[in-house]
Amino acid sequence: MGMQMTSTVIHMLSQAYKLEQL
Repeated sequence: MGMQMTSTVIHMLSQAYKLEQL
């Protein structure tokens, strides 16, 4: 479950990073 949580956090950060790049 810890791995899934980390993956979700990374995904959220990736989305935020992409939005900031726009």
